[in-house]
Amino acid sequence: EVQYSDGSKRFIPNTSSTDTETIHVVAAGETLFSIAKKYNLKDANGNTSIQALMELNGLESTALKVGQRLRIPGQ
Repeated sequence: EVQYSDGSKRFIPNTSSTDTETIHVVAAGETLFSIAKKYNLKDANGNTSIQALMELNGLESTALKVGQRLRIPGQ
């Protein structure tokens, strides 16, 4: 339950899995690489990787739209 400054309360259920997951809303100029870098997503060699973002979000292309919501894997 969350209480807002106006005194109202709202229950927000936890619908995520056991891993913590974040939602990122794409802003103008962002790329999958810049988002992966922001959230420190790395491959096995320690390089910034967009693969986890693409797989988790079912993306077949690296093209993004402003306002698009992307799931960010928990760490």
